[in-house]
Amino acid sequence: MRLPDNQRKVTVTKKKDLEYMEQYTKLYRRVIQEAKRRENNNYISSPKNKSKAAWQIINKELGKSFINNKNTEIRWGKNKISNPRAIAELFNTYFIETIEKMTDQNSGKHTTNNKTYLKINTCSQTIFINLVSENEGEKVAKNLKGKCSSGFDGVTDSIVKKCVQFIKKPLADICNTSFASGIYPEILKIATVKPLHKKGNTGEVQNYRPISLLLVFSKIIEKLMYSTLMSFVTKNNILNDIQHGFREGKSTETAAHAFLENIQKAVEKKDKSYWNFL
Repeated sequence: MRLPDNQRKVTVTKKKDLEYMEQYTKLYRRVIQEAKRRENNNYISSPKNKSKAAWQIINKELGKSFINNKNTEIRWGKNKISNPRAIAELFNTYFIETIEKMTDQNSGKHTTNNKTYLKINTCSQTIFINLVSENEGEKVAKNLKGKCSSGFDGVTDSIVKKCVQFIKKPLADICNTSFASGIYPEILKIATVKPLHKKGNTGEVQNYRPISLLLVFSKIIEKLMYSTLMSFVTKNNILNDIQHGFREGKSTETAAHAFLENIQKAVEKKDKSYWNFL
């Protein structure tokens, strides 16, 4: 059956429209993918903790983003607990007992075998804690990460960074009083502990790990003391070179490189290599 000319024209036009739409749909998808790729690259390259940023993107793509569910129900044995206060007490008890078990399991495991014994450098020098200046306290405060999380007082990093020039004198006085007396303020020892879901069923208490939200001012005092201690131990060569944790210029990458290098040397010499990962 032959279609009239006017209908045949319309049919041909629709076919061209479909081809046009398919072509630009593919182009649109490529543009979206490229935009997402660039956004993810910028998100990962910006923060200091690139590994954490990468995992945040992965969890987001997998649909594992955090969802605040106010109607939480936790199972403990055969019981189901929905009361917020009871859930908080349950998490508190579980976390404390878990830490105590880990401490008991690891106690007495340190070996004095000559092959695995780590020689600790000694130092005859005495450490002196110098007074903290207002500028030092201000510099530490301005170098905070600027997180929006806070301790129980509700004060965030960003707030302190913006107003540190007005509080740097009392801040320095508190630090110096604490260092001179050897007493850390009791109120700064308080942390807000929150359970963070790791994996598995959200109703199982063992599927959570604790995170502590510290007060901003406790972070500042800690960083000032850390700076003094690290300056002393570095100057007097107290730390062993194979310690890679919590040291500037060292990380898991440098530890892995040293590990592989040591293994390679041991293989070449047909010797044994002993490592202790803590």
